[in-house]
Amino acid sequence: MRVSRVTDRIPYTPPSEVSPGDVVVLGDTVCVAEDRIPAGRLGMLSIVGEYDLPRASVFADWVVGTRVYWDTTNGITTSAGGNTRAGIVSEFSPRTASRVMVLLIA
Repeated sequence: MRVSRVTDRIPYTPPSEVSPGDVVVLGDTVCVAEDRIPAGRLGMLSIVGEYDLPRASVFADWVVGTRVYWDTTNGITTSAGGNTRAGIVSEFSPRTASRVMVLLIA
């Protein structure tokens, strides 16, 4: 078997500017921009790693290992319905938190 590259990032050309920390969903994969990518320019998106992401308002604590999903309107949620699997909670997140540490799992 020939391996052409081993990487945790994939190339992406956005239709509009992407800022560092922005979440981009490509197919069934949640990606995060680590750098600014101007509209129409080739950049790279991370498909694995640990990121501080916006958390949907849910009145429950999330423990390490909780499976989470990306809701394009509200951010990270534990609801799978209509959302894209993002990964798992990597640090305890209390019910009052507005952000959560997520380990992306591509």
